[in-house]
Amino acid sequence: ARAKKNNGSNGSGMKEQQKAFIRALMKEARIDFPNLQIPDFPSISRQTKQVAHLNHDQWDLLIRRVKEQCDFVVNKEMNYKQYQSLPSTYKRENQRNWVDLYDALLLEYFFFLRSEDMYRLKSEWFQDNGKGEYQCLLEETKKDRDIHLTQSYRPEADGYMRRMKERRPKKGYLIFPLMLRPDEGGAENKVRNLLNHLLKKAVEKCLPDFDLGKKPWTTIRHTTIRLMLEDDPSLWVGYKLRDFAANCHTSPDQIQTTYIQPIQAGKTARETRENLRVKGWKSGSRVRV
Repeated sequence: ARAKKNNGSNGSGMKEQQKAFIRALMKEARIDFPNLQIPDFPSISRQTKQVAHLNHDQWDLLIRRVKEQCDFVVNKEMNYKQYQSLPSTYKRENQRNWVDLYDALLLEYFFFLRSEDMYRLKSEWFQDNGKGEYQCLLEETKKDRDIHLTQSYRPEADGYMRRMKERRPKKGYLIFPLMLRPDEGGAENKVRNLLNHLLKKAVEKCLPDFDLGKKPWTTIRHTTIRLMLEDDPSLWVGYKLRDFAANCHTSPDQIQTTYIQPIQAGKTARETRENLRVKGWKSGSRVRV
């Protein structure tokens, strides 16, 4: 009931955790009771639904709006001292904060980051590999998952990264670098909350009918992954799908179910409509409207 109320799911994630926990306890109990049998649990049903995302035109509108909010200073060469000097009133919607939102959005666009990564990102994690290509080594990952290089798949990433690195500290936090983190005495989730606040304000201005949902930054992550898959269908199969999923810190099955299947379904519907339009709707029965 709580899962349905909070996120519209059937609580399958909690059920999986409970099953794993019970199995772990049973295995430990076998030390004292060797004949103990671990029970077979019924399979856990999962509810899936298409995730919310921006399309290409909506994404372009959002980026344009954020640029407008910071008076397009992100298009100019700027060093870290000049960044620090940008207007930053006590209000959260100030020019320097809009620059941070822009950089956070573009880092998401190029590196497919999770919302929880944003407050951890450090300048030294993003490095040129010597060929003008930027890579990200996430040194802190979700639940101690394997650390590996995250590649930028879009060629325009490198020009952006060069400009962005100029206006950021050589070492230290990238997003809101002047904001204290929890281990420095700052408030928990302050970076995430500020990003979500600014994101909502920008979307309200340029896309008033779009619903970001309860996890605004996760919607942006879904957007960046989906747009990449739409732009390059060669990522849909084989080793490219496997590599892309790993680059996004997820699984091929998740990519297939969450993004590729809805993209393919929409493509099939469009192609069918076009085929019928070309044929003049002369084959089979049809309804006059």
